[in-house]
Amino acid sequence: MKKRCFNCMKEYEEQYEVCPHCGYVDGSPPAEAYHLAPGEILNHKYIVGTAIDSGGFGIIYRAWDAQMEQVVAIKEYFPNGVVSRVPGQNDVIIYSGKNREVFRKGVDRFLVEARNMAEFSQPDIVALYDYFEENNTAYIVMEYLDGVSFKEYLKERGGQIPSEEVVDITLHVLAALEEIHSHHIIHRDISPDNIFLCSNHRVKVIDFGAARFSSGEESSNFSTIVKPGYAPAEQYRTKSRQGPFTDLYALGACMYQAATGEKPQESLARAMHDDLRPPKELNPEVPEYLSDIIMKAMAMDEDERFQSSEEFMKALKGHQIAKTPAKKKPKKKRKKGNSVLKMAVAVVLTLLLCAGAFWGITNHTRLVKMGYSGKIEFYVPESKKDYYGEVVNDYSIDYDKEISIVPVADEKYKETVLEKLGTKESPAIFVSDDFSQKELADAEDMEKYVVDAIEDSEENFYYLNQYYKKKQDEKRMPLSFNVPLILENRNLGKAVKKAINDSSEFALSAKGKKAQTELYQVKDSVVDLSSGLHIDTKNSVNSKKGIRKFKNGEAAYYITDWADYHKIIESKKYMDLDILYPDKSTKMKVDFSEYISISSKINVQARMEAEDFVMYMALNQSKYLMKEEREDRLPLNKEALKRFSETWTINLASSLEKDDGRVQFENYLDTCVLDN
Repeated sequence: MKKRCFNCMKEYEEQYEVCPHCGYVDGSPPAEAYHLAPGEILNHKYIVGTAIDSGGFGIIYRAWDAQMEQVVAIKEYFPNGVVSRVPGQNDVIIYSGKNREVFRKGVDRFLVEARNMAEFSQPDIVALYDYFEENNTAYIVMEYLDGVSFKEYLKERGGQIPSEEVVDITLHVLAALEEIHSHHIIHRDISPDNIFLCSNHRVKVIDFGAARFSSGEESSNFSTIVKPGYAPAEQYRTKSRQGPFTDLYALGACMYQAATGEKPQESLARAMHDDLRPPKELNPEVPEYLSDIIMKAMAMDEDERFQSSEEFMKALKGHQIAKTPAKKKPKKKRKKGNSVLKMAVAVVLTLLLCAGAFWGITNHTRLVKMGYSGKIEFYVPESKKDYYGEVVNDYSIDYDKEISIVPVADEKYKETVLEKLGTKESPAIFVSDDFSQKELADAEDMEKYVVDAIEDSEENFYYLNQYYKKKQDEKRMPLSFNVPLILENRNLGKAVKKAINDSSEFALSAKGKKAQTELYQVKDSVVDLSSGLHIDTKNSVNSKKGIRKFKNGEAAYYITDWADYHKIIESKKYMDLDILYPDKSTKMKVDFSEYISISSKINVQARMEAEDFVMYMALNQSKYLMKEEREDRLPLNKEALKRFSETWTINLASSLEKDDGRVQFENYLDTCVLDN
């Protein structure tokens, strides 16, 4: 009588406890407690074996297809930090109720990956056999590949391989990409770890988790998924034109590394200063034609690259001469002291490379980043855990990085963080809304290490550079803000004919006088922000009272902020409402919110990962405000705010202006200041 080994999937005599083929001990528990136990059955026919690999959002198992009698690979959707599993049980447990929606969206994306794979029937693409939902999650059943990744293969051979082998592997990948692109799909994650070299000498393109449909036109629907060194510049932007040329750049980068033994300069670093040397300069044995082909594939301008796999293949087979694209002049940095920053980066980079550290580029907000596999904890008040949890989940999926949310009861939050800050248990990242500069002595300088790393922050973010020019609060970074708004009930107020300079210009209409309506109310938290209007503090009210009086017609004007305005609009209570934007000479103040800080007392690699995450939040915040229905604040990122405010274009329009509401509102924001 024979039994099957749950590791190598080969059969051996039942009386033996240890597999003679691979040494696996029958009955061994899974490598991790949350993995499915070897021997479990999925979809009535797949016998689960040992885990091959696990990452930030999935586990891959060897398995035996009892129906087809073959070894398969099964990928289980299992996002770390969102779900767990009781040892010995199969069902996935979702940590909190709010995470159910996040998890469901993840499952949907996971199944999209399966449907993308199902489109293909090309021998150079990993085959899909099945996909299904079970155990409260989803599974993809794929062809089991025996061999090594291109990444491992290069490592085994000292980092580089002969040019003939580079061409041979590339032609196989191009054949796969030709099939993928013919279905209007782009892979978006071509890299040495997603090219698999099988023991039967086949080459396979794997992992379609980042794949998306592409029309070749500019789109705002792309999530930012990048692999430093391989991703072209357009892939770092959510709104960009992406197409076959995106994958071909990444393939060119793989060729570059294989031919030279060096990982190519990151694309966004190239955008600032293109130092990418032709492969032939690094390895004289690389033929001139191949060096030119690689440089063309990696052109910074998408239009100068190969536009199709067929064009790329023709060049490799000698049917087309590739001209090396001319390098574009580097983008000049505007910030002062940039040469000092570059020198410091160069010194640190040299020291770490000598120590054998791994460096890369994560996104357009950084020049350098070290890989880090340690623990990064993000402390948040309990009341905000769902909001920040969704940001963390998306970041983990996009970048395969693990950040742990640590919720603390609101009433004990500040005390807990201050106790741990600066100690070995210090949080890497924490919400710092009510913290003073003195209390943040052990936090890092956010201007120096985060804001200065953001490309063109002055042009792309509202008020951020003004904020740090005060030199009073460098240890925190605000992510959102609020501004005063002047609201008029036109049935009760006397229609104003021009921009407001002073509260003395408010007047009641005949109807307002008859109803003995109060002239105006001002929200208490806005009194200082709107001091340029010379308001009477006697008219100060709290938010609840101010909204009630204005909606019920007890006040003709209400000087409030975006948060209250949003509530009034959402209430759908009819009134002839108008916004009165102040004259440009009347400066209204900005109120920042949602502050984030990073500990300065943690591992330098952890700090850099934390900085990347904070920049990710700043660049993507609008979608989280909308998802969580927290539209009571505005994102500092101008592009994000533009998308955000488009929802409110009609409501933001003042009858005194001809432009649409969004333009009026953005023009108003340009006049607001941090202080008068």
